[in-house]
Amino acid sequence: MIKTAAVIGTGVMGTQIAELLSESGLQVMLLTARSKSLESSMRNLQRKRVGEDPNIQIGNFEDQAEKLREADWIIETVVEQIEIKRSLMKKIEPIRKRDSIISTNTSGIPISQISEGFSEEFLSHFLGTHFFNPLKHLKLLEIVPGVKTLPSVAQFIQNFASNNLGRMTVISKDVPGFIANRIGAFTVGLTLKTAVEQGLNAGEVDELTGKIIGRPKSATFRTLDMVGMENFVRVAQYLYDSLPYDPMREYFKVPDFMLQMAENQKSGVKTKEKFYKRMTREDGKSEIFSLDLKTQEYVPAAQSPEFSSLYKAKAQNNIEEGIKWLARGEDKASNFFKKTTKGLVDYAADIALEIADSKTSLDQAAKWGFGWELGPFEMWDILHSLSLEKDFS
Repeated sequence: MIKTAAVIGTGVMGTQIAELLSESGLQVMLLTARSKSLESSMRNLQRKRVGEDPNIQIGNFEDQAEKLREADWIIETVVEQIEIKRSLMKKIEPIRKRDSIISTNTSGIPISQISEGFSEEFLSHFLGTHFFNPLKHLKLLEIVPGVKTLPSVAQFIQNFASNNLGRMTVISKDVPGFIANRIGAFTVGLTLKTAVEQGLNAGEVDELTGKIIGRPKSATFRTLDMVGMENFVRVAQYLYDSLPYDPMREYFKVPDFMLQMAENQKSGVKTKEKFYKRMTREDGKSEIFSLDLKTQEYVPAAQSPEFSSLYKAKAQNNIEEGIKWLARGEDKASNFFKKTTKGLVDYAADIALEIADSKTSLDQAAKWGFGWELGPFEMWDILHSLSLEKDFS
């Protein structure tokens, strides 16, 4: 039974996880990992709801590490750098009480790399618990057991997360990117490459990758602008470096112009180089422009691209009927849909059993992690039921 938990790391994810655990009735210790950041962290947290939560005690890891002996579940949420995570785990190992569960919130670093060299007892209670941001809207929790994780520990956390935390859980294999980020980063890479090849701008792509195919309204590039392009770049670069054997590895390679845009976002460059930005026209009026992916110039955002198949798809009452028009068309929108859909389904089929225990788990991770209505295999099932798969040959 879990009554007390410790969350180490007071960033966005650590704070959200602490609040989630508190809401489930746990007593929570939220500890900043660096002593020099305690004062600023305390000020920031006190201004937020977490600072007023009576179930959450805020402190510093270095000063209050001994309190970890009281925790039934210890969750690490520090920066995505393996040596920092390993260093923290080395400090946790001799302090934690026997049989307490330890997990890392890494978004894609194999947990075998983080836990290499630790004791058998530690490894038997160590696993990955990858929460998705924002927790209120994305309910996915990827649970990643290690080779030596006790099956009972993984099953306990899965049950606890489902029953007490309101999470939708999937078991991922311990591979780079796990399930959702492997599929998600590939999808963005495939979308970007296909859009450049076919001469589509960011606004046109978002019309084709949003609600029309059962994905969030923010689609592809608006989502990147909202969540921070540097986050995608970090994940994609990590996967490119970690997957030399992947036949589709090139789709994880981030183009130079996107690297520069991400760096500008990260460093706070005031030019606000994103895929969308408001610009002033020659007549003095402001207008939203979107990036032409081929020329890297900004053009007026396409409010309704004049593609026949897209126009007909948007006139339908449900996703299936809309997909039918996109699949049977012959224009640029249809060609984009067919190439990206086939590419995603083919890739998912190739790696499904490498990253997940079933095709269903892969679909669930994509849906719950990114707000999709259809996973890759569910999309293909619809095309098959409509006898449309021949249009993708």
